[in-house]
Amino acid sequence: MPKNETSFVVYGDEQVTIAQAPDKNDSISVYTRPGDKIHFDIDISKAQFKLLGSDVVVHMPDGGEIIFVNMAILAFEENPPVIVLPSGQILELSGILMQVDEIKESPIESIMTDDMVALESKLEKMKEDLQDKNKSLKEKAENLQKQEQNLQQKEQNLQQKEQALEKEESKLQEQNQSDEKSEDAAEKLKMIAIDEAEDISEAEENDFTSNFRASDDSSASASEDAQADVTATLEFDVGLFQTQKSVSEENGVTIVQGGGG
Repeated sequence: MPKNETSFVVYGDEQVTIAQAPDKNDSISVYTRPGDKIHFDIDISKAQFKLLGSDVVVHMPDGGEIIFVNMAILAFEENPPVIVLPSGQILELSGILMQVDEIKESPIESIMTDDMVALESKLEKMKEDLQDKNKSLKEKAENLQKQEQNLQQKEQNLQQKEQALEKEESKLQEQNQSDEKSEDAAEKLKMIAIDEAEDISEAEENDFTSNFRASDDSSASASEDAQADVTATLEFDVGLFQTQKSVSEENGVTIVQGGGG
């Protein structure tokens, strides 16, 4: 039958002291509050912890038990109670609950102290942080690789465009050179045509001048002849001539030729 006598448990200000161990095969109930520090004035180095429902039970070697009623629920409080061993070592309630379950009992030596729990939590946190960082670095590396591939593709596209522009520029230069040659040839042909036209015009002018002077000379000579021979006469005969008329008939048509004068 559980006992709750003041000779076994002493309650103080934020402190609970277990003054005596329970009798063999007997148990005592202890009620703790948030922030309580639980001290043991008895040797519990060989005791074992177990969890029964929400009760934390300390099982003594002779079969006696110390039952911390509903203490497991207090682990979720902001300031849960802690157990202070005679050596001064502190056992966090969260560390106790991590090591015990409703079936198995755990020796007190296996319960981790707050320092060990904190260290394990830090290591676990560091491990998670490293995993997150590795995942983030892997994603960044994949993104960088994709960006590098995109840049390489863009560079290839630019090179292709540059080559196409160079070919187009080369074609334009060839076309310009061909146009310049055509313009030079046309200009030469134009100059030749102008020179030929000038030569023809000059030749016609020379011919016209020559003819004009010859005509003048002829007129002058005729004038001189007229002045020299003013007594010349013109003689001619005037008469009538009669042609012989002939009449013929062909295919019923009468044909008359001649007969006029």
